[in-house]
Amino acid sequence: MKKTAMKLVAFGMVIGVFGTTGAVLATSALTSIQVSLDPIRMNVNGELLQGHGIDGKSGEYFNGKKHVPTTMIYEGTTYVPVRLAAESFGYQVDWDGKNRVINFQNDKQPPKGIVAGSLESTISHETNKDESVDFKFVVRNQTEHEITLTFNSGQRFDYVIVNSKGNVVKSYAADKLFIQELGEKVLKQGEEWVITDKADSLPKDEYTIEFWITSNEDQAKQKYTFTL
Repeated sequence: MKKTAMKLVAFGMVIGVFGTTGAVLATSALTSIQVSLDPIRMNVNGELLQGHGIDGKSGEYFNGKKHVPTTMIYEGTTYVPVRLAAESFGYQVDWDGKNRVINFQNDKQPPKGIVAGSLESTISHETNKDESVDFKFVVRNQTEHEITLTFNSGQRFDYVIVNSKGNVVKSYAADKLFIQELGEKVLKQGEEWVITDKADSLPKDEYTIEFWITSNEDQAKQKYTFTL
C-alpha cells in the first residue's frame, strides 16, 4: 500500500481544493499523519466520474494550483475534495476565507423554512374491465417541517369530476354523511398520504377531476384530466 506523510489536518485536503483562496492554514493547525494514496475509482449513479478537475491520465485532481491525489484514506475514512464531490451532484461551491465557511448552493433545493406550497398532491387513475375507474391521490409533505392538518368532521378529502361539457358527473361528498368530530392528520417531513377511491362506469369522454384535502390549514388542490 502506498503511503505518505504530509503536514495537514484531516480536512486540509478538502479545504485545499479552493486554490489560492483560503488555502493557507495556520502553522498551529498542522499535524503530521500517515495516509494511503492508492487510487480509488468513483462512480456517480453507475457512471465513472470524469471531468470536475480529474486528470484523465494520472487520475489526480487539479485543485486550481497543482495536481493532488483524488482521494486519500486516513484511519479507515476516505477523504475526497469537497468541491469535486459537491460539483458531481450539481452543487456550486464557494470558500469564504474570512469567516472560514464552505458555502454550497443548488438552485433545485428549496430554501430552508419554506412554508408556502407546503403540500404537493398528484392524481392518477386506472380503468378496470367493468369500466369503473380507480383513482389514486397522493399528498406529500414537501417541507422540512412536520405538518398537522386539522379537520372539523370525519371527512378528509373531496373531489368532483366534470365532463367535456362542463357538467359535474360525480361529487365524492354529495351522497355521504360524515361524523361531526374534530380530527387531525400528521405528515412528517417527506411523508406521503395515499388516498384511493372508485368511480362507477363513466361514458367515453374527456374528464377533469379536481381533488382537495378538506383540512382547515391547506387545501392541497389538484386538477387532473383523463380520457376514457
